[in-house]
Amino acid sequence: MIHTFKFYIPLHYQEVQDLQKRFNIKYTELNRYFAGKFPSVTMAISNSGNGQWKLYMVVDAIKLIGKPNITEADYESIEKELKYILWHVVGYSSHFKEHILLRIDFRFDVPIKDKSIRMLLMTLYKKQTKSYGFQKKYLGKLTNGVFVPYKTTVYHSF
Repeated sequence: MIHTFKFYIPLHYQEVQDLQKRFNIKYTELNRYFAGKFPSVTMAISNSGNGQWKLYMVVDAIKLIGKPNITEADYESIEKELKYILWHVVGYSSHFKEHILLRIDFRFDVPIKDKSIRMLLMTLYKKQTKSYGFQKKYLGKLTNGVFVPYKTTVYHSF
């Protein structure tokens, strides 16, 4: 089942300027401004340095329509909600037909009846998320542009 998806909508520079004037914010503050009003959507505007402005949206479909099992039949209600959000952000929803889908995340629910196995899996999952800050191995250093290997292995945490 669909869980989240990411897409972008091309914008013109003038639309970004109008948005900043209408809400009295910088375009980089868009998500913070609408976070309470649309908690199921994360938004960002970017031009990637090439002058092509894009409104990126990451949507939690489950929160968006308030239904845990998203099916193909729910597409119309998701589209309706996204057009509503676009209408509030940009001022109109006609841009939705120009959206470009970047990613879809699916989920698969597996019921685990044995409580001890369920707790073991949750413990392993929590350990995995805590170990994101791993140590990096350095084999040597540059001295005056020449690589000098260490006599022992040195690990550093960042």
